[in-house]
Amino acid sequence: MSESNWHMSKSVPIGIIGAILVQTFLVGMWANDINSAIAANAKDVARHEMAISALENTVNTQAIQLARIEEGINHIRAATEKLANR
Repeated sequence: MSESNWHMSKSVPIGIIGAILVQTFLVGMWANDINSAIAANAKDVARHEMAISALENTVNTQAIQLARIEEGINHIRAATEKLANR
């Protein structure tokens, strides 16, 4: 077995080597931008979940208040019908 060291052929243009390095750098920057966007979206999702939870609590409170109002209206209606029937 003969030992041969790896070597680059001189027929490979320096422009191709440069283009590969630039492309690798740009892919790294793109991946970093994607990671930043994912992190920002995760923050937004957490913020929206908190807002939705607060809105759900508000809606539930309003539903209870509406039920109480309707109950009060029903009692008033029953009382006025009693008075009208007298």
